[in-house]
Amino acid sequence: MFLMAKLDDGQIRFNQERFDLAALGRQIIHEASLQTGGKRLDFELSCVEEVACFCGDRFYLQQAVENIVANAIRHSNDNGKIGISITVEKGMYHFAVSDTGSGIELQDLPHIFEPYYTKKQAGFHTTGLGLAISREIVRRLGGTITVASRPGEGAAFTLLLPPS
Repeated sequence: MFLMAKLDDGQIRFNQERFDLAALGRQIIHEASLQTGGKRLDFELSCVEEVACFCGDRFYLQQAVENIVANAIRHSNDNGKIGISITVEKGMYHFAVSDTGSGIELQDLPHIFEPYYTKKQAGFHTTGLGLAISREIVRRLGGTITVASRPGEGAAFTLLLPPS
């Protein structure tokens, strides 16, 4: 909650550093594979060479993507798949996270990036801040975040980030 408040108040200073997005993707997948809660999940990373040099705040971008991956883990069943794809298209960096989980109900889609919005489900206890934090971080990095989903077919989140 403190991070969301600091983001809202503009108290967070974003650093500009050059780093390899592919290496960040590998790190996120490695850490996520250790946090599956016993679920057998298949993680996949796909990226192009052009993502080797990105300039932005590595720490906060990692936080934004980890929030999305945590949701993917939470809503995936055993033997599910979670993929991260990093590409460059039309001068924009595309950082996509997709899963084969339960998907998002149509009536929930317009609200999932709202602070404290959460769908009450048995066994899930969340604050409803993760996706709101991800959206605000991406916005502060000059980008946008979108989601496509159908119930029972998983979800696909795409972060569009400008070159520095």
